[in-house]
Amino acid sequence: MTSLVFDTDVLSTFGKIKRLDLLEKLFPGADFSIPTSVNNELFKAKDCGIENNLYELYII
Repeated sequence: MTSLVFDTDVLSTFGKIKRLDLLEKLFPGADFSIPTSVNNELFKAKDCGIENNLYELYII
């Protein structure tokens, strides 16, 4: 099985267009990994008012 690690740019971009679901379609069956530092950056952006649909990260 493939394991993928995402950086902030990828997750932020897909989150802003509300299409995090596309990652699963692009990489079916892959395990997704989000480093703690990336997770922290995304939540910091959300706290600053930048919409990125982070709740979807935990549904995929």
